[in-house]
Amino acid sequence: LGQQATAPPARAAMPAACACKTALVPSRMLLVGVVLAAVVARALPAAPGADPSAASYSSGAAAVDGAAAVDSADDGLRCEAPKALLDDGEPFEACAEGPVILAGGVCSTRCAYGYGPTVHQLRCGSDGQLHPPTFQCEPCAPDVKGWPWYRFVPTKLRGAGMTGVQLNELVFRYKGKGVSFTKADASVPEGVSAPGSEPQRAVDGNSQTGWSDESGSLRPLVLKFHCPVAFDQYTFFTASDDPRRDPVRWRLEGSNDRGSSWASIHEVLSEHG
Repeated sequence: LGQQATAPPARAAMPAACACKTALVPSRMLLVGVVLAAVVARALPAAPGADPSAASYSSGAAAVDGAAAVDSADDGLRCEAPKALLDDGEPFEACAEGPVILAGGVCSTRCAYGYGPTVHQLRCGSDGQLHPPTFQCEPCAPDVKGWPWYRFVPTKLRGAGMTGVQLNELVFRYKGKGVSFTKADASVPEGVSAPGSEPQRAVDGNSQTGWSDESGSLRPLVLKFHCPVAFDQYTFFTASDDPRRDPVRWRLEGSNDRGSSWASIHEVLSEHG
């Protein structure tokens, strides 16, 4: 893609543009920051055969059905999440938190890939109703820059022969501001993670939690946004307990056709740190 990156900073150092505080990082945790010389924000053309409409709701951009109040003797008043169906009639979970939201909690709205919600949060009030009661899923703007899917591919770990990778946090920034992963689904295809070390831990905004994979292979961390997201800098924190599992070579890729093909955004071929 003709994009070049500056040399990664030294161990435990950050680019000047990053607002991360190194004082919050344990002494054995490695902090890797990369500033891309060219902004990763150019939209790619749709791949042949891509059909975003296949992931739309049955009602297109119409509002998802509203929620109802549920009274539970155990949990108190709570709200039922909005109902949604995909084009093929399959039910779709419209709230990232699940089918029921406790009073005072929020529903982080979700849409099928290729669509974005008109409202990002619905709050469950003391009246047992969501506010606002519903939302719409509209097609992503065609001129939005970036890629909707990303994957972080570790290609070598610090320890000789090690295959169990671990990563505490991956951070994207765009024009000096952090990119929220709240709307991103994190997964590791065919990966094996212990409870508390699931892929979502790598993008939960907390560098003291982390993802680890015990599958025996260097498997990629896949991040799926529903609409394209741009960034011009990324950082990752390694875990503090076992430096042998630190990624020292890696590749960051993007996809605009739901993972059918991947474009290399940035690759580190020489061992870092």
